[in-house]
Amino acid sequence: MRKILFSFFMFLLAYNSISYAGSGEFNDIWLLTRDHILDGKLDPTKKNDEVELSMRLNSHHNKFSGEYAEIKNDSVFTGETYTARGTTLIQFFQYGKTFYVIHNGQKVDHNRYVGTWFAVGNLSGDFELRKK
Repeated sequence: MRKILFSFFMFLLAYNSISYAGSGEFNDIWLLTRDHILDGKLDPTKKNDEVELSMRLNSHHNKFSGEYAEIKNDSVFTGETYTARGTTLIQFFQYGKTFYVIHNGQKVDHNRYVGTWFAVGNLSGDFELRKK
């Protein structure tokens, strides 16, 4: 009997219609703007050589992945969104052969996230991710 109930429960989990945060939200071109001063204010003119870069992202439920769209770079992006108590948080990683960055932030508007980033080499700053 327990096996039947467990199987039924697993069937319900696999075929439910729960709406997840970010369901398909990232299936498009997104713009990533970063600065290199960790002060909670995005100013891409401060010590920055990558003012605004576009990324081609794909998502499934609250998970997404992608790569730069217009420049040749080996970086890959993977991330997730989390929604609770009316707030949507975002966390995503950028990694390449020798470069690793973690971004953490929150949704501040429709298709717009802001937060901070930290990278190898003791680098950090603020970012904005928005749909193009």
